[in-house]
Amino acid sequence: MATGKGHLSVMGRDGNDFTERTKLLLAQRVGWLCSKPGCLKPTVGPKKGSDGVVKLGEAAHITAAAPGGPRYDASLTSGERRSFSNGIWLCRDHAHQIDHDEEHFTVETLRHWKQDAEARAFEQLTTGGLAQTVNLGPELIEELKELAASLSLPAEDDLLNVKRLLISVES
Repeated sequence: MATGKGHLSVMGRDGNDFTERTKLLLAQRVGWLCSKPGCLKPTVGPKKGSDGVVKLGEAAHITAAAPGGPRYDASLTSGERRSFSNGIWLCRDHAHQIDHDEEHFTVETLRHWKQDAEARAFEQLTTGGLAQTVNLGPELIEELKELAASLSLPAEDDLLNVKRLLISVES
């Protein structure tokens, strides 16, 4: 059953909403930042004038919670639909966007975003800084190899030989 805002009501999701625990876990695993690459919008912060907080993030379903929803997968059980693995933490803008352009925002794309956002959060946590996880696609790797060759830099396997040579000279 749709609400006036274009979202499915709790009844329309057939009990497939995330639990509060799952929502919290999705948000915490990405440091409360939007999982869309390049966004990094904080989704929680202080509420001015009180001790409360303002939450601007949403636990979005990677595959829809109910039939007719974006990226719905009929093969999933109700438990799988509301599980952590079927969720992604996004700012409200991107949560809305992914559900209104399912051709562009595929299951594979959203799973990739989630994986990268968790890796970024882990790197930030372990380095204490604003880490950026960069995925070097095959095209970029090939381009870098060509650049190294044009600069007469040793090939990757040659670097081990250079290192061994340097160690033996020092000894």
